[in-house]
Amino acid sequence: MSIKSILLSAVFCSVFAFIGSSQFSIYGKYQPNQIEWQDEWKDLLSEDVVYENSLSVGVAYWLRLKNYRVEFHPGVYYTRSEQSISLYNSVLANPAIPDITEVSFNGFGFEVPVHFYFLDIEGDCNCPTFSKQGNIFSKGLYAYINPGVRRMEYAVTSAEPNGSLSVTETETLFTIAGGFGLDIGLGDLLTITPYTGLEFVPNMTWSAFDAYAEQLSTNAIKDSRNLRSIVLGLRLSVRPDYVKEQKGMFR
Repeated sequence: MSIKSILLSAVFCSVFAFIGSSQFSIYGKYQPNQIEWQDEWKDLLSEDVVYENSLSVGVAYWLRLKNYRVEFHPGVYYTRSEQSISLYNSVLANPAIPDITEVSFNGFGFEVPVHFYFLDIEGDCNCPTFSKQGNIFSKGLYAYINPGVRRMEYAVTSAEPNGSLSVTETETLFTIAGGFGLDIGLGDLLTITPYTGLEFVPNMTWSAFDAYAEQLSTNAIKDSRNLRSIVLGLRLSVRPDYVKEQKGMFR
């Protein structure tokens, strides 16, 4: 066996050992985005909003305080938004303006959601929420705050015959979100958690957009814009370590 194969086997074994001794989760988010570009482009585009929505998928680890039900879910995720757009014919009459047909962004991010179970803040054990007995709302309802950082890549694509236009830019952004969620137990091993909230991403820039808008738009061009969006998320959490502990107690 080669050294490369040995190293890969060691990595996979470490990952499975980690999963088998912890709580982890996979999650997805749908976000109807609202970016301030529409004010500058409303006389150029047939669409009301640029970046109408985005989708994200991620994986997270679980930590909690010892004496209070405050949980931490540090995670990494991938996000993408893609939208077809149409420039007005009056805009395309300008030979200097290419026929832009699509805008998109994608990126990777790191975030640390902090969950506060305010109706059961002095929960008395280290067991997962879905193993607790009692009222689902008092045990499972939480408020959260979610700071993070995201590396974004923007792209503009046109329908030029030679496909010459594909403008890509990148930037790093700070994000902050907050809202509410509800843990719904599916047994000692699994829980499903719908959650919703609001996200704010300040100071987004995109000079490629500005370059075209400055030529045609009659509106003032901003140096940066803000993204404000609703967050509609779903998290599936797995706690194999708790099941393992319970089995050990009855041996």
